[in-house]
Amino acid sequence: MRFRVLALAACAAILLAGLPASHAEPAPPAKALDVSHWTGTITAAKIQALKASGYHHLVCGTQVRATTRQQLAAAVAGGMTVDAYVMLHWTGDTAAQVHTALSTIHGYPVQRLWLDVEQPPGGRSAAQLADKIRKAIDACGTFPNGIYSAAWWWLPNMHNSTAFAHKLLWYARYDHVASLGTWPSQKFGGWASPFGKQYADGPHLHGVNVDYNVMRVGGSAAAHPTSAPAHGSGGGAPAHPSHAVTMSWGALSGAHGYQVAVERKVGGTWVPVHTYATTATSLVFTPPIANTDYRWRVRGVNGAGPGAFSGWAVFHVGALAALPASSSTQAGLEQEPA
Repeated sequence: MRFRVLALAACAAILLAGLPASHAEPAPPAKALDVSHWTGTITAAKIQALKASGYHHLVCGTQVRATTRQQLAAAVAGGMTVDAYVMLHWTGDTAAQVHTALSTIHGYPVQRLWLDVEQPPGGRSAAQLADKIRKAIDACGTFPNGIYSAAWWWLPNMHNSTAFAHKLLWYARYDHVASLGTWPSQKFGGWASPFGKQYADGPHLHGVNVDYNVMRVGGSAAAHPTSAPAHGSGGGAPAHPSHAVTMSWGALSGAHGYQVAVERKVGGTWVPVHTYATTATSLVFTPPIANTDYRWRVRGVNGAGPGAFSGWAVFHVGALAALPASSSTQAGLEQEPA
């Protein structure tokens, strides 16, 4: 059986933009929640209740694989965007811990993995802790990541090191103020501004054990890397050998790899499918559902971080049908208006 992919238009260029300029306006903070294995199973009804209360982003801990995957599945199915976090334990291999976390969240459209830096140092020096943090960051590869920590931990254990000020920061400060505007009086570690703030560790919301946050969901940090990929263009019409769609783009100077975000349309809403990482300039995608509109976009990544995403390109997957062996059906891309 093959997916019959309907051509929408001729091949359209996919433009790869560079990293936003440092003066670009960051995304406004949004209400978000984080959960852990202590939260347990989250039902579809509770996800909708959380959304009705204005929370559309969920950060899931990776402590227990089955629990994490259930929470991610429920959140994504309910229309929420998701992040994940991995608590770093200094007695173990932090790179291996990250690899396990990436395996746990694989298959879900997790926007970024947060490295939870708050465990007791166990007598380790700031330099030794920094080395373990760097190994965790390196283990993320091209997967978007950032650091979660707090001044109460960072100041005495890292000696207020600024070595990671180029990374995104999600910080904890239980002042019950749902605003990033408190940063000037709470700042540490050389970060110019935070990506998110965990401002309260309860109470339960609709029976769900949560922490409360404000985060620049889908945005980028104020301190942008300065040597991320510049810009480029290119594109290709996806073909569908057997049951797959091939999405392609032009190579981008300075990029070590690429992130490809794919979404599908449910009713009138675009829902994330997954964000893939690759070092190639094409990606073979197997549509999970027939008779559906899909869209995708791509951005370059290197050691300094990710660049900006290209515009969206749309294609449609029709009904499942057996195609003749000689079929050479082509799928085109239609650039979605900005």
